Amino acid sequence: MKYDLPRDIFSIARSMVVSRLGYSTQDGLDPDISTMVDRAIESILSAARPRGTYRKLLVSRLTKKGIITEAGIVESSMFKQLASMSKGEKHLVFIVTTLGLSLNDLCNKDDSLAWQMVSDAAASEITEIAADRIDELAWQADAIKDGLEYTWRFSPGYCDWPLRGQEVIFNAVDAGTIGVSLTSSYVMRPEKTISAIALVADSIPFKAPCAFCLRKNCPWRRLPANEAKG
Repeated sequence: MKYDLPRDIFSIARSMVVSRLGYSTQDGLDPDISTMVDRAIESILSAARPRGTYRKLLVSRLTKKGIITEAGIVESSMFKQLASMSKGEKHLVFIVTTLGLSLNDLCNKDDSLAWQMVSDAAASEITEIAADRIDELAWQADAIKDGLEYTWRFSPGYCDWPLRGQEVIFNAVDAGTIGVSLTSSYVMRPEKTISAIALVADSIPFKAPCAFCLRKNCPWRRLPANEAKG
């Protein structure tokens, strides 16, 4: 599906970019960096062409290695544990969302390192925002209509799911329809693209497999260990 980024995300994106750059508040932001942040967000909002595609597949079985669907295996024991604790018929949603942009689209050869850092941070955060909005309008809306629950997105390379997990996602969806390809080293093109899965079922105990992870200082932790959904 196509999606047009609304102008009202500017302030949301700015706050996220500032945080990604390591500033606790916008008040302490260097004036030059502040100007770069605004310019980067404006450039991305003008150039981005957000697109998303997804496919929902039945979970055929769970094994020690992971979750089996007709597209292949999701090799994550943590996500498999989450699926095993969920109730009712279970489906995995395979998701690819892109801004249709690479960092090269935003940077010229004479751009400073600071500009490259700021524009990359801005593009990454806006990709996340676009993915959230497309999810809400697409497969999440379908799940809510059917009275089902769903997890947050879970991507290859995070937790215990190897980066080669990109293959099963690209087996499940035809990402070429939105202009996305996968290299032999599992790098997506264009760069500002998100691939992920989500679980959909009658009842799901946790929004993310972080609940089973005891690595307290993980920078990607989204839930404290053993925290039930609210």
